[in-house]
Amino acid sequence: MFYRSLLIKGFGPYYKKKEFTFNGGLNIITGNNGSGKTTIFDALQWCLYGPKGSDRTLKDRTSIINDRAQSAHIEMNFYADDGSDIVLSRSLTRSGKHTVCLLYTSDAADDMQCVDL
Repeated sequence: MFYRSLLIKGFGPYYKKKEFTFNGGLNIITGNNGSGKTTIFDALQWCLYGPKGSDRTLKDRTSIINDRAQSAHIEMNFYADDGSDIVLSRSLTRSGKHTVCLLYTSDAADDMQCVDL
């Protein structure tokens, strides 16, 4: 299994939707200081583990939301060894609504589960 893509919107410095694509091999993230490289890793961590897994959200859950946005949304797309796609998304609104969705897509079936936390 490997990451296929990461979509960030309203998270940290990423106000507008930004999508990063990854290859199955080695991926290197480069950029100037302050360009958002660490935020990419924070987004991956937050999407996978939620507020308890991220240092940024331990102090204030809504601190991850960009100042100009009403919500933060992260979507990770994985390519599984069996050829299926797995999409994990996590959203948080300023009002505190926290939603996690998991979509599993294969030739045999599509299954989507969403939970409000």
